Amino acid sequence: MPGAATFLLLNSDPTEAAIIFDALKLDEKQLVLFAVNDNPDVEWAAGGAHWSCLAYHRATNTFRHYDSSAPHNSRVARRLADAAAPLVQSRGDSSSNSSSAMFPLLVEVAATPQQKNSNDCGVYVLAVARELCSSLAHAQQQHGSAAEACWWRLSDEQETELLQQITPAGVANMREELLSVISSLADHVPADESANGAAAAAAACRGEMLL
Repeated sequence: MPGAATFLLLNSDPTEAAIIFDALKLDEKQLVLFAVNDNPDVEWAAGGAHWSCLAYHRATNTFRHYDSSAPHNSRVARRLADAAAPLVQSRGDSSSNSSSAMFPLLVEVAATPQQKNSNDCGVYVLAVARELCSSLAHAQQQHGSAAEACWWRLSDEQETELLQQITPAGVANMREELLSVISSLADHVPADESANGAAAAAAACRGEMLL
C-alpha cells in the first residue's frame, strides 16, 4: 500500500477504514506491504522522520516489521498492524472458533539490515519490498499454488539470508536507479503541465524528495 494510504488507515476509525479500503480486497491477498511513517500530525503532509516496511503474511497470519533503524518505528508499526488486522482477515473467518480468526502476531525482524545514514530509510523500504516480492515470485515458479505456504514458513536463518541481499552498496545503486526513473518520467511531462507539477518533478530529479 502507498504511504498515503497507510497514513489514512492509521488516522481513520475502523468503520471508515473498512469502507475506504474494501475495494482493495486485502482479505484475499497472500502478501500485503505497508510503508510505515512516524508522522503523527494529520495537518503536516510532509512530516515524519523515518520510513519502515510492514508486511502481512497470510500463510502464517503474521505481520513482520522490517525497520532499517530499529526500533524507531516499532510503536507506529504496532498501531498500523492493529488498524490493518480487521482488513486482512478473511471475511469467512469471523467465527471465534476459527484459528484463522486469531489476531495476527506482530514480529520485529531483527535481521533487517540497518542503514548507515539518516536519509536512506525510504530506499531500504523499497529494497526490502523488492526482495520479498522477488522471493515469492521465485517460489511460485518452483512450487505453483503451494508457493505461499512453502515460502512464508522460512526459518529465521533463511529469512536472514534473504535480507543479507540488501547491502549499503545495493541501496546506493537502487537510489540511483530510482532517480534515473524519476528523471526519465519528468522528461515526458507535457509542456502545459502546471508549474507546481513541473517544480515537483524537478525537485524529485534533484533528489530533494525523500526516497
